[in-house]
Amino acid sequence: MKANPMKYRRTRPYILLVILLLCSASLSAATADGRLESVEKLLEKSSAAQQIEASSNPEALAGREQARFHFEKARRANLKGDKQTTNDQLLLATKAMLQAVRMADQKDVVLGKKITDFESRKDAIMALLEAHERITQDAGKAVAGKELQRLVESNLARANALLDEDRVDEGRRLLDETYTATKIAVDSTRDGQTLVRSLNFANKHEEYTYELDRNNTHLMLVRVLLGEKMKADRIKSRVQPLLDEADVLRSRAEQQAGKGDYENAVTTLEESTRQVTRAIRMAGIYIPG
Repeated sequence: MKANPMKYRRTRPYILLVILLLCSASLSAATADGRLESVEKLLEKSSAAQQIEASSNPEALAGREQARFHFEKARRANLKGDKQTTNDQLLLATKAMLQAVRMADQKDVVLGKKITDFESRKDAIMALLEAHERITQDAGKAVAGKELQRLVESNLARANALLDEDRVDEGRRLLDETYTATKIAVDSTRDGQTLVRSLNFANKHEEYTYELDRNNTHLMLVRVLLGEKMKADRIKSRVQPLLDEADVLRSRAEQQAGKGDYENAVTTLEESTRQVTRAIRMAGIYIPG
C-alpha cells in the first residue's frame, strides 16, 4: 500500500488566516491585557505553535523564539504603561510567528515531495523486478528470479518501516541501493558480457572508467542481495575469500591506473568483477558473466 503524502502534511491555511487576523486586531483589541493574552496563546498553545514544534525546522523554531522575544518586550512595556511600545512589539511578535509558520510549512512541502519520490522509486523497483522475473523464466533461471524477489520484497518492507518511523531519508537510501542492485541484476541476466564487449571506447582511460563503474554496481549488488546471507557462517566462509580477492584486485587496478597504465588496470578490474560475480553465485544467486 502506498503512503499518502498528505498524511505527512498539516492543515495550515486557517492557521495563516488566524495569524493575519491577530496582526490586524492587535492594535484594536479592547485592553492591552487582552492583546497580550491572545498573542501568548498564539505563541504557546495554538495550532501554529504545534505545527512549528512538530516540524523540528531550526529556522521555524528560531522564528518562534524571535516572536517570544518581542512578546516579552511587549509584556514589560505594558507593565510600564507604554501602550505604543506594547502594540508595536505585539505586532512584531505576531509577524515573527507568521514567518515561523511559513518556514515550517516549507519543510512540510519538502517532506511531501520526498514521500512522493519514495513511492516513485518503489514503483521503479517493482517494474525492474517484474522484468527480471520474465527474463529468468525465459532463460530457465526461475529460481534466481524468486531469490531476487524475496530479497527485494524484504528491503521494501524495511524501507516502509523506516518511512513509518519518519526516517524517510534512510528509507530512500535503502530504496536507491535496492534499485541499483535490481537494475544490474536485470542488465546482467539479460545481456551477460555481450553488452560490455560491444562497447567502443575512445581510449583505455574511458574504458577503465566504465569498468570501475561496473565494479561498483556489482559491489552494490553484493551489499544489498547478500547482506542477510553473509550472516550465515557457511555462506560467509565460501563468499568472503572471493570478495577479499576482488578487493585486492580492485586496489591493484587503482594503483595501475594511478600510474597511467589503464590497459592493465582494465584487465585487472575485469578480473575483480568476475570474482564478485563468483561470490554472488556462491551465495546461491545466479547472474551471468
